[in-house]
Amino acid sequence: MESTVYIQAVNKFPFDDWACDAYLGWRDNGANIKLYEDINDVPANKYSIVVGCIEDTTQWFRNANIPIPEPMTMPEELRKYARREINILPLGDALQISRYPFFIKPYSTLKQFWYGIIKCDADKIHFNKDIPLDSTVLISEVVPMDAEYRCYIIDGKIIGVHYYLGDFKLYPDVNLVEKMIEDYTKAPRAYCIDVAVQKETGNTILVECNDGWSLGNYGLPPKLYVRFLTTRWREIITQNKI
Repeated sequence: MESTVYIQAVNKFPFDDWACDAYLGWRDNGANIKLYEDINDVPANKYSIVVGCIEDTTQWFRNANIPIPEPMTMPEELRKYARREINILPLGDALQISRYPFFIKPYSTLKQFWYGIIKCDADKIHFNKDIPLDSTVLISEVVPMDAEYRCYIIDGKIIGVHYYLGDFKLYPDVNLVEKMIEDYTKAPRAYCIDVAVQKETGNTILVECNDGWSLGNYGLPPKLYVRFLTTRWREIITQNKI
């Protein structure tokens, strides 16, 4: 049976720019494509590939009885490339921090609370009060990040490096990114490494990593983007044998 690609839509149109890229890429490949607006209408079987927001894709995993992949924001093997102090701890502990400034963000797939630089007052961290205080967050020392790029990887090879923030004239050290890939021995088949360039030092540093099962497109050609998504989805489906 042929796989069907289900792309999240609003008013019968792909809901975001990267969903449009996915539509174009799979259309050019002759794939069977369906637009959906309610994730519970998507069949929870091995013939489905979902292109949607984190909330939808995680709900599909639950519907299919597939464990949601563990977060890979800051792999232990790559933490040395961050060039800054990183701590992963419960939200309740983070709210007690008084060493300012610091950066806070969810460590899991939770998106329900604000993240950013806290300069002088932890009371100004805005988050959903329903989130348990034992939810895991990442706390980072604040360092200069003058340009940011996303590096897309399939099977240990970089398939694209794309600018998304800051000074586009600063370009990352791709050889260093390849060293990160080599060190990340537990990586999935398709994922990305986000890096930043520091103008004063010229250093390329790790921002974070992101899994390839629900990931925006910052510049890959549509057909290459769907190859990236398909690679990771096939890995997940194969590992879980649904």
